[in-house]
Amino acid sequence: MEQIIYKNVLFASFVVMYAYALFSFCTLSPEGKEYDGYRVSRKIFGVTMAMWATYLIIHWFFNFRLNDIHLATTLSLSCYFTGVMLLEMTFSSLISGRDYPVRKRIKEIVITALCVNAALFSNYLFASTPVQDIVLVIMAILFTVEVVLLVLKFLRVYRNALKRADNYYSDNIDIFIRWMPNSIYLAIAFGFAGSILSFASNFAVSVYMFGGLLLFTYIFISYQNYMINITKMKDLLLTDDDNQEPPIVRSKTDSEIEPEVLTSYTPVDNINEDDMNEESKEMKRIAKRLNSWLKRRGFIKKGVTIEELAVKFDTNRTYLSSFINSTYELSFREWIAMHRIEYAKELLLADEEMSSKKIAEKVGYSPNAFTTIFTKSEKVSPMQWRSANRGK
Repeated sequence: MEQIIYKNVLFASFVVMYAYALFSFCTLSPEGKEYDGYRVSRKIFGVTMAMWATYLIIHWFFNFRLNDIHLATTLSLSCYFTGVMLLEMTFSSLISGRDYPVRKRIKEIVITALCVNAALFSNYLFASTPVQDIVLVIMAILFTVEVVLLVLKFLRVYRNALKRADNYYSDNIDIFIRWMPNSIYLAIAFGFAGSILSFASNFAVSVYMFGGLLLFTYIFISYQNYMINITKMKDLLLTDDDNQEPPIVRSKTDSEIEPEVLTSYTPVDNINEDDMNEESKEMKRIAKRLNSWLKRRGFIKKGVTIEELAVKFDTNRTYLSSFINSTYELSFREWIAMHRIEYAKELLLADEEMSSKKIAEKVGYSPNAFTTIFTKSEKVSPMQWRSANRGK
C-alpha cells in the first residue's frame, strides 16, 4: 500500500509540475524593456519546474529508493543544489529589474551544477560504500552552506527592491512581493526535510512530496498574481543606469532653502537666483512646486507615485526622489505618510464625529492601512490620539 501511494504521489507531482513548466514557457508576457527581468524570471521558473518534473518521473520509473538508496540520495542532492540556485535566480531577477546580471548568473549556476554533479556521481560510481556515505554527508553540509549564502544574496536584493519601492510609491506595495521570501524560506525547509527523509519510509516520503507539490503550487499561484499586478510594479523594475539617483551638490544657498521651504509652506520667491548655481535653481524650482502641491493637499490622492509627481513638476523622477530623501531624510512613501498623518490629525480634532474610516478616505488610505500607519507613527490608534489631544 505504501508503495502504491508513493508511486501515485510521484506521478501526480510530475504531471502538475510539468504543467507549470509548460504554462511558464508558453503563455504570453508583457511587452517592454522594463519587463525583461520578469520574462527571464519566468523562463528560469519554467526550467526549475521542468527539472523537478524530470527528477520525479525518473524516481517514479526506476524506483531508486527501493533499489539503490545511494543513487536516490545522489540524485536528490543534485536536484536540490541546482533547484535552490534556480529559485534564487527566479526571484532575484524578478525584482532586480533590468540591471540583473542574467548571463553571469547563468554561467555561475552551470559551473556550480557541473562541479557538484561531477563530485556526486564520481563518488557514486567509483567510491566504496563507507566513502560514499561520508561524501554524501559532506555534500549535504555544503548544500546547507550554499543555501545560507543564496538566502543572504536574495535578501539583499529584496531589501534593495523595497528601498526602491519606498522611493517611488506613496503606498506600501510589498504585499505584491512578500511571497518571495516566504517561498524561499519554505523551499529551504523543503530541501532540508528532503535530506533528513532520504532514508525514511515511502509513506513519509509520500507526505513530503505532497507537501512539496503544495509549495510549488503556492509559488505558481503567487507568480500568476504577481503577473496580474506587474504594471503596478513598473517603477520598481526600472533600475537601469538612467534611473540611478544622481548626487545632489550642496551649496550655502541650498542650506538656506531647506529649513524655510521644506518644513513649511513658506514661499521662496525672495531668494535671489543670481546668487545660485544651476543645481540650486533647480532645487528652488522643485521646492516652489512642492509647496504649491502640498498647499493643495495633492498627497491625499490614492496611489500617487513619484513618477506622476515628476511629470507634474516637469523634472526627473530620480532627481525629485533624491531631493526629498536628502531634504527630509525620508523615503517618498514616508514623506507622503508624514503629510497624510498630519492632515489626519487636523481632521480628527476638527470634527469629533468623523469616523476613522471617513478620515482614512479623506487622507488617501484604506481604513486598515490608515490605522496601521497612524498607530506606527503616533504609537496610539487614531481614536486614542483624538481622545488624548481633545481640547488642546
